Amino acid sequence: MEKRKINLWMISTLFLLALILGTATFVFTRITSVREPELSSKVEEVQKVKEIAQIQTNKERLNAVINNELKKQQKGNMKYSFYLDKQAVFVGEYEIFGSKIPFYAYFSPKVLPNGNVLLSVKSVSAGTLSLPVSTILSFMNSSLKLPNYVEMNSKKGELTIRLDKLNVGGRIFLKAKMIDIVNDKFIFDIQSR
Repeated sequence: MEKRKINLWMISTLFLLALILGTATFVFTRITSVREPELSSKVEEVQKVKEIAQIQTNKERLNAVINNELKKQQKGNMKYSFYLDKQAVFVGEYEIFGSKIPFYAYFSPKVLPNGNVLLSVKSVSAGTLSLPVSTILSFMNSSLKLPNYVEMNSKKGELTIRLDKLNVGGRIFLKAKMIDIVNDKFIFDIQSR
């Protein structure tokens, strides 16, 4: 029988190839492994958290914030403000032929499931004269410069305060949690997008 010759070049090439593949597999496994599994799950939890903080306020402070924002929106011969007292009241004054005519809109606020606030109109009046809600809301919609976060539906007699569109800063927005006018308790969540 004839002895087979061992090809040293083939063995060394296979050994070198196995060494390269083994090293590559080792390095790949090491760089894709999670070193701190507890931290990875905590980072994922933090990224899922949208609620950053919660604010609780009262009528006096909320009225100050709302009316400060409304002053920025006012232009022309119409002056208006919004107050939370026993109910939500929009008070305005419009000048016609040199006479100042007061008007009032009374709202019932409600927190929507998405954290926005729905203001349903209960009544509207010019002075003490009651007016049709849809007509006055249509007039208000055309004559007032409403911010982009206030949506008015004059047919339904509703205003929606889109807190998710209110620019608080960067990716931060507000979400209403509770509006309790009777007990003077207003809670909002500060959330990130």
